[in-house]
Amino acid sequence: MDYSMNGRVHERLGNTHPTMAPHNVYPCWGTDRWIAIAVRSEDEWARLCKVMHQLHLEDDPRFATMESRHEHRDALDARIAEWTAMKDAYWVMERLQIEGVPAGVAMHERDALENRQLGARDFWRTISHPEAGTQRHVGPLWRTTGNNPGSARHAPRLGEDNEYVYKEVMGYSDEEYADFERAGHIGMDYDPSVA
Repeated sequence: MDYSMNGRVHERLGNTHPTMAPHNVYPCWGTDRWIAIAVRSEDEWARLCKVMHQLHLEDDPRFATMESRHEHRDALDARIAEWTAMKDAYWVMERLQIEGVPAGVAMHERDALENRQLGARDFWRTISHPEAGTQRHVGPLWRTTGNNPGSARHAPRLGEDNEYVYKEVMGYSDEEYADFERAGHIGMDYDPSVA
């Protein structure tokens, strides 16, 4: 939209932000461990410096304002990455969140499945499938007051909902549905030539 209205072509920003800094993902201690940090205000910047025990960064003219931090974001990102690299990602996240600085661990699948916060918020739904067994899946991403989405239905097996779709949704009669089945147009088995 910016291009159609203003003629500006946006560059890829990765995890950075067009105006905020620091705003990136930083390496942490361990293999492929990362923390996302986003500073939206001068207050959050001061709190980040406090957690890092680097209050002198607030006095550095390169980092004095959001604009100057953004202009010197590569140097700033290097300083933050140097600090996070020797820290546990969850430790960093907890300390920053306690201070009101937006931060979150970039989770692996196992991290997400074992995450206490996601568990406490009923993020996962257990769904049983007649062929695939019982698995945990992501539940609804939003909730409304007084509305519990409850348990989810498993994905249908091949052809499991044919009768409902053909008769109820598409309006075919019982006789027409039976004709489709006899002609081999619909069914509940895979064609052996496809498998």
